[in-house]
Amino acid sequence: MLAGIVSIPYRQAPEKVARIWQKLGILFLIIFVLVGAGSFGRWAFAPVALLLAYSGWQELLRCLAVKYEDSAENQTLLIGLGMAGVLGGLADSTAISIGIIGIAAWCVLSIPMLIRRQPLHLHYLLGAAFGITFVTAPLAVLLHMAGTSYAAFCFLVLVVMAHDGLSEGWGLAFGKTLLVPEISPSKTWEGALGGAVSSVGIAYILKFLLPEWPFLQVAIVAVGISLLSLTGDLIASSLKREANIKDFGRVLSVTGGVLDKFDSLFFATPMFFIVYLSFQ
Repeated sequence: MLAGIVSIPYRQAPEKVARIWQKLGILFLIIFVLVGAGSFGRWAFAPVALLLAYSGWQELLRCLAVKYEDSAENQTLLIGLGMAGVLGGLADSTAISIGIIGIAAWCVLSIPMLIRRQPLHLHYLLGAAFGITFVTAPLAVLLHMAGTSYAAFCFLVLVVMAHDGLSEGWGLAFGKTLLVPEISPSKTWEGALGGAVSSVGIAYILKFLLPEWPFLQVAIVAVGISLLSLTGDLIASSLKREANIKDFGRVLSVTGGVLDKFDSLFFATPMFFIVYLSFQ
């Protein structure tokens, strides 16, 4: 409905309208794939998580190469280690999953140095640490949740994706006041506020997934997810501005790359899982 309303002012620009509906279609496809694969358990979701890890690491390394005009050596090794860390989510124990992520981080930071036997560039070290924190760890947590707390997994995915789509829709329809133009020239206060309010509404509809949580708790968590999603999006935008690129990739057509579309989910996942565990 919101996509239809947003399309009205742009009816004289058919390309803009087509782009809006393409984004909506991709959003629904992503939700279907994540929720559908997760419904069969962690082993069914593992290929999806590994594919996202592969694309996410590839896009991050490409971004660093564009910024510093220096492609990182052993890219295949880095991507492989980043993907291996995601498999920590297959463990039944949360502690073991965290341990495997930690081992993957140690390997990513140390093995290339031991192979080259030379000092590593600072931007490489920071980029590798960011990749573990922003890509590998969240995907490992999502994979773990798919097997141990599927209801919470669905709640998180649906609220984050709804926030992303609705905040953009409210921004296109009513956005006038730029939020942080130096980082993201398209984000508005109206879109951010609309996304936050919409997240609470979606969370209320999805409360049946977490029936033991009172509505106030659900509302607070939804607002937190909204803020974390917005922050993750701004972090990704900041990286793109610094590297002077429009999108991380084109794997998702008009939506961009994996980091363009999943930045909010990646940033919100670890904190949501900590909150979820604290209420168990």
